[in-house]
Amino acid sequence: MAAERNEILRTLSSETSSKLPAFIEKLSDEDIADLQLLIQRKIETKTAGLDNLYKVIAEGLRYLPNFLIHALIKLVDPPILASIAAKIEWRELHHIARDVPLEYMQMTFLYLDKKTGAKLLSALNQRKMKQVFDYVYNKNHRKILDFAEELPLSDLRIFLEGIDVSVYEDETIKELYRVAYNKVKEATRY
Repeated sequence: MAAERNEILRTLSSETSSKLPAFIEKLSDEDIADLQLLIQRKIETKTAGLDNLYKVIAEGLRYLPNFLIHALIKLVDPPILASIAAKIEWRELHHIARDVPLEYMQMTFLYLDKKTGAKLLSALNQRKMKQVFDYVYNKNHRKILDFAEELPLSDLRIFLEGIDVSVYEDETIKELYRVAYNKVKEATRY
């Protein structure tokens, strides 16, 4: 149950740029599971049907020329774009992402799931990926740990240059993000 508890707390933690309220960490395993279920049900109620809509939009993008896709992207909020990006085939996503304006890409990365975000970060040119990484770190340094878990060590070393990794010394972070934390420590060893 401890592993499940940590996964739930980690999920809650990565969705916020601040530390979880202390009372959450004091809840019993059963209460944590109940809280997660409550949150999931609320989200499902609010987002019913959206997952299917994102799939339909992603499928429809395949038939549009890139210049039109880039014009439309600017009309979509970053959280929505991140949800659509998760449904787009990798080859198309990589092709589309190359020309997305940096500022918009940076905001969108705050909402990408860890696998899509890490894969996309690794595919960007080094300068652009460092700028995106730094932006996400400054907005939500815990989100970086999600990506770190999926990134190759070589890319992680590039990203972490000039980054204050001492923010990850918090005991809660060490426990919830054990794999990512160890990877960050390994990447910053010289």
